[in-house]
Amino acid sequence: MEDVSNKLVHLTNDAIQKKGKEYGRFESANKMSFVEFQEYLTEKTKMGKVRFPKSYEQMKAIAKDLIDSVHLKLNPKRKQFAFELFGLDFMLDSTLKPWLIEANSNPCLDTTGPLLGRLIPDVVENVFKVAIDPIFPPPKYLLALP
Repeated sequence: MEDVSNKLVHLTNDAIQKKGKEYGRFESANKMSFVEFQEYLTEKTKMGKVRFPKSYEQMKAIAKDLIDSVHLKLNPKRKQFAFELFGLDFMLDSTLKPWLIEANSNPCLDTTGPLLGRLIPDVVENVFKVAIDPIFPPPKYLLALP
């Protein structure tokens, strides 16, 4: 609070944070998995007995409510075979209650760090499996690949 002009002390996205000298100091690319976060809660905080999966279930409920609230506006021209990938940003308060900060219709798919390097390709692959493969099935020889 001493220097509100410092952009890095505010809630900002990765594009801003990665310019700071503290970026990656505690975890690679300032990202940790759910498992790593639970381990952090257990080992390093007074919230060790709190279970993160409850917060995750709340995030999923918020995401469902969000889509339910806007689903009629998502494809106003009713184009057949349309789909969209959204990115939802959450913040957890001191009780681990999740708060939706924003929903992005064009989420960043940068694979900064090892965690996103594993997750983002899987997200893209699964979007294709759900949205495109039923309409344009991949050739059978591709389905046999690991």
